[in-house]
Amino acid sequence: MLFKTQLQATSFPKKLAEKAAWDFVENEHPNFTLTTVNPAYVFGPQAFDSDVKDTLNTSSEIINKVLKLKQNEEIPTMTGAFIDVRDVAKAHLIAFENETAKGKRLALAEGRFSNHDIARVVHEHFPEAAIPQPDAQKSAQEKSVLCKLDFSETQRIFGSKYIDFDTSVVDSVKQILQK
Repeated sequence: MLFKTQLQATSFPKKLAEKAAWDFVENEHPNFTLTTVNPAYVFGPQAFDSDVKDTLNTSSEIINKVLKLKQNEEIPTMTGAFIDVRDVAKAHLIAFENETAKGKRLALAEGRFSNHDIARVVHEHFPEAAIPQPDAQKSAQEKSVLCKLDFSETQRIFGSKYIDFDTSVVDSVKQILQK
């Protein structure tokens, strides 16, 4: 099977794997329950500073690419939903420990972003980075076409506030810049 985008190539096998897991539970009735954790783009620092390379994993590379832009370059269109890696780790623990999470799909997203939002955070917190100026109006326009999803059930099970976009990007950029 050929995919048009890297996102399709990584998302489709995940979808099939999750479906197989739910089918197994439904058909085999094992002596355990299933909870799946389905994060949006995962931002935030790598587990170890040594994991920071010239090219990062799919989600972190979004931030890395904005950080590598030259001032005269255009900020490429890129939008999506995001969650911080530390919240994804916490959600995995909740899946094991919280009875309410049993048998649920925990869809994780703190909010929406565009590359212009990443550039805004970089400009505010790392003024020495010579990247293009973000455009708030363009960011809003790009994000306006994203589908509307309701993550309130997962948020209720999660039980606390997610790490915000700015913190997630700042912590990522700090780590990238120190390599």
